[in-house]
Amino acid sequence: MTKTVIWDFNGTILDDLILCLNIINQMLAKRNLPVLSRESYQAEFNFPVIDYYRKVGFDFSIEPYTELAQEYMNEYQPASFDCPLRSGVLEVLADIRSRGYRQIMLSATKRDFLLQQTDYFGLTGYFDPIIGLSDILGRSKIEMAKSWFGSQGLQTEQAVLIGDTTHDYEAAQAIGCRCLLLEGGHNSKQRLLATGSPVLAGLDELLKLI
Repeated sequence: MTKTVIWDFNGTILDDLILCLNIINQMLAKRNLPVLSRESYQAEFNFPVIDYYRKVGFDFSIEPYTELAQEYMNEYQPASFDCPLRSGVLEVLADIRSRGYRQIMLSATKRDFLLQQTDYFGLTGYFDPIIGLSDILGRSKIEMAKSWFGSQGLQTEQAVLIGDTTHDYEAAQAIGCRCLLLEGGHNSKQRLLATGSPVLAGLDELLKLI
C-alpha cells in the first residue's frame, strides 16, 4: 500500500521544458554551436547536467562548467515564474493529501531556488520535506536520495516516485521504491518506456496507479 509519494519538480510539476530548451539554444547559438530541436533535447538531456552540456557541444577547456551553469541559471530562475504548472497538478496534490499520504519533493535544483518557486506557485505546504541540492550544478540526486531516505527509516516499498526522466527511475531504483514516469517532460517517451516503468500521458492517470 502506498504511504509516501515522492515528486520530482522540473518537468513533472512545473512545465518548464520549452523554457529550458530556449535557454540552452540561446547559449549554444551564442557560441556558434548547433541548436537542439525539442526531440533532440529530450533525447540528450540527462543527469549529471555536466555530462549533458559536454554532449551537446560545450567546451569546458574554453569555459568552465560552473560559469556555464551560472549563465543558464541567471536566465532560468526569473523566467521560471512565468511557466505553467502541469495540467491538473494542484488537484492531484490536494487529492493525495486528502488520502493521508505523505508527499516529498526530491529535486536536483538548488534548494533555495526551489523554495522560491514552490512558494510562488503555492506548492510548499503540500510537501514534507522539500529536498534539493546545495548548489546550481545539477548533480545526480541519487546519492542525496539514498542519504536522506536511509536516515529516515521509511519503508520505501510503500513509496512511489513520480518523475519525467530516466534519472528519476534511477533514483527510485536506488532507494527501492516504485516509479511512475510522466511523458511530455525533459525526456522522450521512448526513453521513459525503455526503463520498464509505467509511463503516463497525464497526471489524471496517476491516482489510479498509486
